[in-house]
Amino acid sequence: MTQFAEFLQPEIGEHYEEMLPGIFLALQEPETMVKRNAMYALDAFCENFGSDELMPYLETLMAKMGELLQEPYLELRELAFSVIATAAGAAGEAFGAYFAPTLQHCLHCMQLQADEELSLRARATECGGVIVASCPQLGREFLREDQHGFVRLALAGLQLDSNELREYTYGAFANMCLLLGQDIAALAPALLPLLLASIESEDGVTAEYDEDADQVAGLGGDDSEEDDDDIRAITVRTAWLDEKAAAVYCLGNVAEAMGAAFFPELDRACAVVDKVSQYFHEDVRQNLQACLQKLWTVSFKAHTLPMRASAGEA
Repeated sequence: MTQFAEFLQPEIGEHYEEMLPGIFLALQEPETMVKRNAMYALDAFCENFGSDELMPYLETLMAKMGELLQEPYLELRELAFSVIATAAGAAGEAFGAYFAPTLQHCLHCMQLQADEELSLRARATECGGVIVASCPQLGREFLREDQHGFVRLALAGLQLDSNELREYTYGAFANMCLLLGQDIAALAPALLPLLLASIESEDGVTAEYDEDADQVAGLGGDDSEEDDDDIRAITVRTAWLDEKAAAVYCLGNVAEAMGAAFFPELDRACAVVDKVSQYFHEDVRQNLQACLQKLWTVSFKAHTLPMRASAGEA
């Protein structure tokens, strides 16, 4: 079912009424692997659902995910948050009935600190960001003055040593930008330095040099000045690339949401973005194009608004 759901889209979607009951039954099986595969299939179906297709199954789906969030296996809980996030995005405002209890699960997992639990914290953060954006009225009320600590916990997560957690947290902030608009400016002093640091970082790239070059360096050469021609291979961590791409995307959303208020940060943001203008990875370049367009819009509006005011006075 998982392979069908993933690779036979959109044709398999026409048979969802026949497939979903079987997937829900598989979620009751005791074997972890069976549940895992069933959740992958369910997530793939939900990604291609609109609200009309999902609504008849939403109650059953959320009941099953609520049970799985109590599982001792971290991977199953991660997958449950992933399915919930996909379902919330498809359901939109109709997800309001599950808004509060689901966010309580997110907030609980966003407090996890152990290294082996940070992937679960990442998924919970992502899920919370999708939920608040999917239910705008409830989401704004939830985030008002951060009374539940969601924003505080998200910012705290950016300080932990996890590329995956930073990636999903930037995604959550990107969603919050769409919801909060100019109010996101209150978070800019804490968020922007972290975004720019992730975009600039090269910690995920490691160069491997030819053995002969290493021997020369070991005999008194300067290790920091190896010739690029001596590089045998470059190792890049995928998680670090995903973080960078997410940071670029989030930066564009922050700029767009803040509008003219972002102008004082524009030069610094443009200088950092320019460093990755010809980046080798397509995800970074793709997000960069959208980011640059939003930065350009901020610059254009900031320069034309005074002109319009002067014209109006004239």
